[in-house]
Amino acid sequence: MRSADSQQNTFEPDDVVRDKRDQRVGVVMGKCGPRYQLRPLRGGKEWEAAPSDIEPAPVSVQLSARVAEANRASRNGGVCR
Repeated sequence: MRSADSQQNTFEPDDVVRDKRDQRVGVVMGKCGPRYQLRPLRGGKEWEAAPSDIEPAPVSVQLSARVAEANRASRNGGVCR
């Protein structure tokens, strides 16, 4: 897990973050211009957020996301989808 630089609000793909606008938690998928592309932890419709609108998710949420991903991969024969 990587942590964001709080001074710069920069995040990397696969970082688990919380959107401060509505408290949604998502995974950073990438960046398009100045905005980050996020997706819900369990899949679903992606959304965009400005760097100032997101913060690292609490560690407990990050760990839950990693466990869920590992479980999903093990059910799919070790292949993440």
